[in-house]
Amino acid sequence: MIHDTERVKAIRNRAASQMQIVSDFEVAVHDPGMTERLEFIRHFLEDIESFFLGSLAREQRTPEGEAYVLQNAEMVLERLIAPQVKQVQEIVAKFGPNVQSVG
Repeated sequence: MIHDTERVKAIRNRAASQMQIVSDFEVAVHDPGMTERLEFIRHFLEDIESFFLGSLAREQRTPEGEAYVLQNAEMVLERLIAPQVKQVQEIVAKFGPNVQSVG
């Protein structure tokens, strides 16, 4: 049973928004380095649903235990995913969708 459905919904919506940005870039950018980076971001976004939110549906947790899982999901979104997505956006804005990795 999920106790804080609004918080789960907010996390799910933020993850979906980030996933849409990643999907759009995956279509537009063909550089192998950027493609790899986008795949890395996609895996983290998939973990939000499968690992964090999925565990809430599979396992009974106290409200405190659920809050801990949600806090960690939010941390992954805010500290790992969002900065990576922002960097990709900045790179593509600066160099265009035909950006090429160096090296």
